[in-house]
Amino acid sequence: MLLFFSSSRLKEQEEAHSERLKQKAQEFERWISQKEKALESEASAKKAVEERLEQANVDIVEMKKKLEQAEAKQVSEIMAL
Repeated sequence: MLLFFSSSRLKEQEEAHSERLKQKAQEFERWISQKEKALESEASAKKAVEERLEQANVDIVEMKKKLEQAEAKQVSEIMAL
């Protein structure tokens, strides 16, 4: 009877251990999934910032050209006086 009880208890412990391992594996998979989503989100945000920076640089170049044109126009108007 003692051998049966020990064997039964051992089997229960093995099953409980196996269940805990499954739970840990599921938790790990969930954690990995969350990290992947966070990385994707960060990559998307980085891309958006880079695009805005590129557009800002284009805008700066355009504004400098307009400023140079305005300055040239003012100089030519002053010279015409």
